[in-house]
Parts: sequence; C-alpha cells; structure tokens
Amino acid sequence: MRFIFNLWIFISLLVFSCKDIPRDNLLDPKNPSGVRSQVIALESFVNTNESIPFDYNFQLLAALNQLENKYRDQIVILEYHRNVQNYLDPFHAIENEALYTKYVDIFDPGSKGVPDVFINGTADRVQGAYDGSGSTRIRLEQSIEPLLIKNSLFAIEPRISKSDADYELSATIARLGKSPAKDILVKAVVISREDEQYLRRVVKLIFKSNVISEIEAGELKEIDFPLFQKEDTHPGSVVFFITSEDESSIFQSIKADLP
Repeated sequence: MRFIFNLWIFISLLVFSCKDIPRDNLLDPKNPSGVRSQVIALESFVNTNESIPFDYNFQLLAALNQLENKYRDQIVILEYHRNVQNYLDPFHAIENEALYTKYVDIFDPGSKGVPDVFINGTADRVQGAYDGSGSTRIRLEQSIEPLLIKNSLFAIEPRISKSDADYELSATIARLGKSPAKDILVKAVVISREDEQYLRRVVKLIFKSNVISEIEAGELKEIDFPLFQKEDTHPGSVVFFITSEDESSIFQSIKADLP
C-alpha cells in the first residue's frame, strides 16, 4: 500500500514539473508550436523645426504619445528626424534619410513628405496629420489593430551593459516554429528622450548586423553590436529589430531601456 502511495506522489510531482516548464520560452525554442506576440513597430519620419508654418508634425507626435499610453509594450515607436526643403531639423541624420528613401521607393516612389509613419517596415503607411491628434490617432489605430492579433516566429532577448565610458549592446535571437528563415538582419536603434512633451523617442544611432543567410527552426544566434559612448545620447532606450535583408519587413521588435 505504501508503495502505491509513494508511486502516486512521484507521478504527481512529475506531471506538475512537466507542466511547470514553459516549453516555448526563448531558452527552449525547439518547440515547433512556439510563437511570440508580435510587437508592432511604428517608425515616424518628422521635422520639428518650429518655423514650419503648420504644426502637423507635433500633432502626429501627440497622437503617438496617446498610442504609447494605450498599447504600451505591444508597440514600439521611433522618431526619425529629417530635413525638408528649407527647414533643417537638429536631429537629422543621413541614416534616417536613407531608410526613409528606401521605404518610400518600396511603398510608393516619389511620395515623400512629413510627417510620415511606416508600420512594421512597409506593411502599412499613414501620411500626414489632419484635424488634430485625435483623428491622426484613429488612423494609426486602424492600421495597427489588425497586426496586434498576429504572432511572430522570432524572439529577441536584448542585453545592454555599460562601463564608465561606453554602452555595449548584444542580443540573442531565436527562430521559432517549424521552418528556417533566410536573409535577415538584426538592428539596434538607440533612441533618446530629449523632452517630456514631444521629443520622447528621437533616433540617434543605428546599428546593423551582417546579413544572416539562414537560421534554422529552433536555432539561437548571438549578435554583438559596436560600443558607443554614453555621451552620444541622453537617457533613453534601444529598439532591437529583426528585419528582412532589404529592411522592408520587420518581423519582431523589442525595446530595452539604457541603464
């Protein structure tokens, strides 16, 4: 009788232990049914020169603040500042313009302007801002809501460390599901909080991995990025992306705060 009782306890503990192991976490990507919720990337291209006659850029940034408050870690938001015509933006960067040109050429060649938001790369686009931030927010929500129910076959585990002078960025990426992925990039984009009202997610630095020609289902890959100096950015965050080689599709995103 004691043997049967002890056997029952052993089986119960075994079953409980098996249930207690999360079979689709980043440390166990070999579960063929494993997926992650997709974090939606909103990349906004703006110019915040206060001499521009209309405040459409600021309306857009206000709408993005509202979305950030509502969706929190379901989305990541970035501000790529760029010069337009005679209006120079102090946060303009050549890399910002290069990415914007690439997106526009894929989505609709020749249709440049600010403000302009691309969603998950070139999955969708919302141009302009009209009738205040409320209307703009609704237009953005209509674009991102269908994407929020989709899953991703990628996971990202970011790591940020700092020394007296530098930050060091790295990430572990995992391919989930049953099939491999080919020709992907991993990006790390440093964003800065320049003020509390509008300039909360200003892109300052962009790092890219080498092209990963193939990652098998269940495989982990370690990605290291160059060091950068702490004085290069105000306190902020880093957004890590997994994208297609041409950057037109963003498969997964995650944001991590700088320590």
